[in-house]
Amino acid sequence: MTESSQSLSSFQALPETTTSFRYIADSPRFQSEKPYFYQGPLDIEHESLRTNIEFETHYGIPVHDLRSKVPQLNLENHGFQLLHRPSEFAHDLQDGENLNSYLLECNNLLKEELKADFVVCYDVKFRKSRREPDRIIYYDKSYLGTAYAPDEPAWQAHADSTVEGGKLRVRRHLTDSEAKAYFDGSWRIRIVNVWRPLHHTVEESPLAFCDRNTLGPADLVDVERPSGNRIGHVAFLKYKPEQQWYWISKHTPEEVLIFVGWDSDAQNASSFLTHAAFQIPEGHLCHNLRESVETRAIVITKKM
Repeated sequence: MTESSQSLSSFQALPETTTSFRYIADSPRFQSEKPYFYQGPLDIEHESLRTNIEFETHYGIPVHDLRSKVPQLNLENHGFQLLHRPSEFAHDLQDGENLNSYLLECNNLLKEELKADFVVCYDVKFRKSRREPDRIIYYDKSYLGTAYAPDEPAWQAHADSTVEGGKLRVRRHLTDSEAKAYFDGSWRIRIVNVWRPLHHTVEESPLAFCDRNTLGPADLVDVERPSGNRIGHVAFLKYKPEQQWYWISKHTPEEVLIFVGWDSDAQNASSFLTHAAFQIPEGHLCHNLRESVETRAIVITKKM
């Protein structure tokens, strides 16, 4: 983790609830096999080959509510922070012009907040919760995540990238000349997510975040994600009882959560924000399903 990382445990007397999280199972097969999850479409007879990983659910895990500490949260120290940033365009992102304007709005937010020299958004993902979160169905990922076909919340505890995987991701979206310039050691390169609820306050399936100071490098498993002619990487979390989880209640559409998905200054994937959707016990009774949009952007800042 980065040297400036501060533990969330310094926030005392926080409200808490208990929930369950889905973790990658610590399988002995990974001593001889690389964990993988294939993202593209498969014929039904080959569906069993989609992945060699299994997940396990652990119950009764405390999750602490940081709503009262929002002004003290800091991207540098904690890996995430919540900002009050109403959007002019988020009311209708199925409209292509609105969506493009929203992406520019997010880029400008990151440029302003992080004093960045270069920001480029390379991905946008829509999600909507379902009534049966424990049901896992594999889809053709080529269309999921759009405004017309939102993906379900990400229930598996994970960090969006690995140290090497993030570097490959950034290079994929830079020109050769940009990569040569920005990877010369004098620039800090980050992938930063901007996560916003749509239409109403989040009442169920919110995001939870694992305190980076309660993770070790061995807690996260590098999983390859082949898709077409590329291989991406995600880090899934193994369960350890000392891991501490946090969330921010009553997240409104006027607020955005920004968090670090990759950082060129980081030494290991535990520096990136490990997160997952979870079910609040009382959230099962609410009427509004969680709807959200998240962007991912490359953010580059000159080192002092």
